[in-house]
Amino acid sequence: MPHAKRRYNGGSVAGPFSYQYARPLPSRWLDQSPTLSKKAKLRLAWIEFWTAHGQNVSLTCRHFGIARSTLTRWLSRYDRHDLTTLEDKSTAPRSRRTPTIALSTVDLVLEIRDERPAWSKYKLSVVLERDFGVEVSASSVGRILTRYGRIEAKASARRKRAAVGRNKRMRRPKDLKPTAPGELVQVDTKHLNLPWSAKRYHFEAIDLATRIKVSGVARTASSKSAAEFLIRALERFPFPVLAIQTDNGSEFAHLFQRACEDAQIPHYLSYPRCPKQNAWVERVIRTTQDELYLYHDTPVSIEEHARLLEWFDRDYNEVRPHQSLGYLTPSEYYAKRARALEPSP
Repeated sequence: MPHAKRRYNGGSVAGPFSYQYARPLPSRWLDQSPTLSKKAKLRLAWIEFWTAHGQNVSLTCRHFGIARSTLTRWLSRYDRHDLTTLEDKSTAPRSRRTPTIALSTVDLVLEIRDERPAWSKYKLSVVLERDFGVEVSASSVGRILTRYGRIEAKASARRKRAAVGRNKRMRRPKDLKPTAPGELVQVDTKHLNLPWSAKRYHFEAIDLATRIKVSGVARTASSKSAAEFLIRALERFPFPVLAIQTDNGSEFAHLFQRACEDAQIPHYLSYPRCPKQNAWVERVIRTTQDELYLYHDTPVSIEEHARLLEWFDRDYNEVRPHQSLGYLTPSEYYAKRARALEPSP
């Protein structure tokens, strides 16, 4: 007895495994369907292979490593006029559980939440049972808060300020390779271990192109001290500074950031726990430790300490040969660069 014919998507079937389908669309036509997912394009490739090889299901399944049931399922779904039939269907349940918590309890949870937006779902669950005699699990309270949009109200002002600060952070562009004087200056600070109890912080700024550096000292590592050092450093550099790079220390926020904005200088921040991005200023701080603080007593007066740093800056910039600059001093190297950039008469 011959097999009864069945129909799939309008095509006739002569037997249980002999499918007759409309020829699939060529793959090049997919460019006209930019919303088609990667999985749907793969399924269309199955159907194209199946059509091009005499509708051989076994060969197609072996070639792509898929089950026969998988191929036949997508063959039955396929419609050449609607490629979205090859997309995954939603797996969400058709019927879902409805909340069983009384509306009066929901209103009570929302009322307490609005009065105490910082309380967690666990605290609310305890308060409901203790003060109102309503037993509701913390999970149920959390679902109520989520359903009625009360989760975001919990965020404290401190977390919001931190999020805003993270959004404003600028990273150094990867294509920025400073070659001109002042194109990028790195700034950092170092806590000095002094024989007396008073705290002292060493500030350092170095230009990556010329290696000219400026030092400073302060009693605190606050953003105010960092901003004051930045203003003095901008005055002492013999060229305009075009960009500043620091780590993520608190001294380089707030007033320091405002000083950069007032000077219209972009402030780049390195990635957290990545000191190698500020390698030049880290190295010059080490040089200052080895060549200044190791052989000179730190003055007790901060004014004398500042004068000592000014002397060391002149010695570093104008007397000390620098190996990476061909044993020129930073000032000699900058003067040489300046002469090279002068227009010829």
